[in-house]
Amino acid sequence: KTKKKSMRIRNLFQVIRVVWLRAAAQQSIRYLGGERFRTESWRRHFPRNKINWIVGTGLIVMATSEEDLQVIKETDAMYYGGKSPEAIQILRRHSQTNNPEVLWRLVRACYTVGKFFIKDQAESKRLSDEAMEYAKRGIAIDEHSFSTQKWMGIALSWSSDFEGTKVKIERSFAIRDHFLKAIECNPTDALGQHLMGLWCFGVAEVPWYQRKIAAVIFAAPPSATYDEALAYFLKAEEAKPGFYVANWTCIGKTYIQLGKKAEAREWLTKAKDFTTTDPEDLEAVNEAAALLRKL
Repeated sequence: KTKKKSMRIRNLFQVIRVVWLRAAAQQSIRYLGGERFRTESWRRHFPRNKINWIVGTGLIVMATSEEDLQVIKETDAMYYGGKSPEAIQILRRHSQTNNPEVLWRLVRACYTVGKFFIKDQAESKRLSDEAMEYAKRGIAIDEHSFSTQKWMGIALSWSSDFEGTKVKIERSFAIRDHFLKAIECNPTDALGQHLMGLWCFGVAEVPWYQRKIAAVIFAAPPSATYDEALAYFLKAEEAKPGFYVANWTCIGKTYIQLGKKAEAREWLTKAKDFTTTDPEDLEAVNEAAALLRKL
């Protein structure tokens, strides 16, 4: 009886420990801006000087210093508040870090500033090159981070904007693979699904002359359909409804391509009526309004 009682007590302590770990996980997710990734193993310890969280069935242990955690909190708040130019200045002070959670945020800051706050093409190109360096370092440190994979794909796609058609086609496979890897690492991430939708849409709308170039370069050039693009956009919306006004605009655009004007009008109206001061969101709102005028 004493032995059975002892086993029950040990089992109880194990249950309490798991519950405690889950609570710690939820707390750290809030501080890390909701960006998470997973590994295959539960059998990790919980050192006091590390951030730990659980995603699905995986227990994550991420070596994150208190200083890095503070930087993440502060710059995430700036990013979501439309202050990426301020965020990038803070993040650059930590650019020598080996923490992928900081590195992908550097990629995000470079991209947001270069795409939506800067008009000069040369400066935008410089930021694109800077973003690629951070992205490469992040992938080298942790290829299983869905955020690192996701932002590597974004950085690669952005850098292709400054190159010719041939380079864009050559990189399209790698971009797709990074987005698919991000989805594999975290299937519930709405932005990962959205990015794959963008990739499919972009490939589906490639002009005929670029398809001919692709056929010369590759035996099997990249291919995708508007139906595939729509499926990814809708999966993104299902994963996190209303997470991104650009996803509503993309759903509307895809319905237009599929000849479904009623459905397109519904989603584009939703996007047009979205209230925001964020430059990135405003771009999607204005595009939706322009498309509606043509329907």
